[in-house]
Amino acid sequence: TGLKKICIRLNIPLPKAGHWQKLQFGKKSKQPKLSYNDAVEQQITLSLRSEETKNMYGEPSPIKILQKEIENHLQNKLTVPESLIKPDILVIEAKKILRSQKPDDWLYKGTVRCAGDTLDIRVAPKNITRTLLFWDTLIKALRARGHNISFRNRETYAIVDEHDFKIIFREKMKREVVKDGKWDRSIFQPTGILSFQMVNHPTKEWTDGKLALELQLSRIIAKLELAAREWTLLRMRHKKEEDERKDKERIIKEFEQRQEKDLADFKE
Repeated sequence: TGLKKICIRLNIPLPKAGHWQKLQFGKKSKQPKLSYNDAVEQQITLSLRSEETKNMYGEPSPIKILQKEIENHLQNKLTVPESLIKPDILVIEAKKILRSQKPDDWLYKGTVRCAGDTLDIRVAPKNITRTLLFWDTLIKALRARGHNISFRNRETYAIVDEHDFKIIFREKMKREVVKDGKWDRSIFQPTGILSFQMVNHPTKEWTDGKLALELQLSRIIAKLELAAREWTLLRMRHKKEEDERKDKERIIKEFEQRQEKDLADFKE
């Protein structure tokens, strides 16, 4: 696009639509002649890209840069161990709840759930250990970055830079339709695929795929921190707009008061 603008500015003719396709198939394409015009600029200067424009040309995105910073900062704290080592109190409480439950036999077949003032989890019993290991590593990594986990209205939140992000951990389910007497009803079967979700502004989900969920911890933390930065900037902008609105109202009020005083003085 930049080269095209330069050509237009220097009065250099551009290829017509279909020019390159014709050449590709061995057909001739009429080439406009280059006309010389003293009235247009005869020299151009090309400069190196600035830091601000690097991301437009394949440079790492902000989340990639932050992810790398987190990996360098936390290092082995992002590695999920094979067994629980000095687990966080929240993980201990979730373990007690999950291990004590009988798997659901009605809607979410074969899964156990813990929620409320504890970690929001629903998985099959065979994935409990893996889930607890993930949560323990995530909680410790978040706290190492200066963040925390809290609970409100029976929901789990990651607290990042004073911003709350609702988070849940789920095993992906497959919907099936079964007969229930005369009626059909839906049930959900666990698939073994685990997912971690941030479910409020913005919504984001990380699942087992090319990378196991355990290998995506730095991505998750980077997304939470970037989202917190965006909310901070939004809050600052709203505060600035509110301050400007109040300032305008104050100026208008002072002007009206001066008018009223001038009128009163004139009448007196």
